[in-house]
Amino acid sequence: MTNMGLKVTVYSAKSHYHSYRGRIGRTAPNHLHQHFNAKQAYQVLHTDITQISINEQIKGYLSPVIDEASGAVVAYATSIHPNMN
Repeated sequence: MTNMGLKVTVYSAKSHYHSYRGRIGRTAPNHLHQHFNAKQAYQVLHTDITQISINEQIKGYLSPVIDEASGAVVAYATSIHPNMN
């Protein structure tokens, strides 16, 4: 595309979200050591933050808490800002 002088204009974003800002907040002790094999509910819970595009200007963020044993979502939080709150 560069040799032909072509450029993608549909997906050219003005800025990108970068989640890494160094160590912010507290880090929990690593009791599991990457062995995620819970057999009983509420022993191992996972969480992550997912960015969702609502429109071109607004992003939403979803943070579910998932039980390892059942795979069920036991809680979640939504926000329009990727912060600790």
